[in-house]
Amino acid sequence: MATHDLPETLEQRSCRSGSHFLFRSPEHAKFNGKLCVGVDIKHKGYILLEPSVAEGGQYLWQNDNDIAIAPAWLLSSKSGVQSTEAVTQPEASSTTERF
Repeated sequence: MATHDLPETLEQRSCRSGSHFLFRSPEHAKFNGKLCVGVDIKHKGYILLEPSVAEGGQYLWQNDNDIAIAPAWLLSSKSGVQSTEAVTQPEASSTTERF
């Protein structure tokens, strides 16, 4: 991942001070759950969101960016499938309206 740029996207700090970067992907994309050591991919599942508290820490939004389209390198990685299906950006809304 150090060789790839991440687009600006909605980001959350986890209860253990990890980072969650949220991306949109084509509906049929598949990911194996692990991008590399220390980097999990949650797809077609769920994550806890602010204001959740777990393990003594709180989930907190780090910005109010729109959710970006997953970068091409992620979709074409061995963890994902390359897609020719278009992924469109959602209309602008506040963070609370998204969830």
